[in-house]
Amino acid sequence: ELSWYVAAVQDVTPYALVGFRADSYQPNSDLFEARRGLFLPQDASVLTLSPLIGGRIPGLAKLYLQYDYVVDLLGRDERGEPEDLANDQWTLRAQVEF
Repeated sequence: ELSWYVAAVQDVTPYALVGFRADSYQPNSDLFEARRGLFLPQDASVLTLSPLIGGRIPGLAKLYLQYDYVVDLLGRDERGEPEDLANDQWTLRAQVEF
C-alpha cells in the first residue's frame, strides 16, 4: 500500500480563501488481473485533485465550495478494459462558529 497527501490554503482577504488538495492511494501495488489470457499488472490507484474556494464572516460562519476531480481506473468499459469511473463530485460545506 502507498498513499500521499499535499494541501495548501491561502487567505485572500479577511473574508475569502482559496485552496488546493491532491492525494493518491494505491491499495495493492502488486495486483495482477487476467485479460485475454495474459496476466497484467492492475493499477488500482485513485488520484484526487480538489480545488477549493471559501468565504467567511469572521467569528460567525464559513462556507466552502470544493470540487473533487477523481481519477479512478477501477471502472470497465463495454470491452472490459479499465476506464475512469465517473465519480467526480461537488461539496458545499457550511460551518457555524459560536
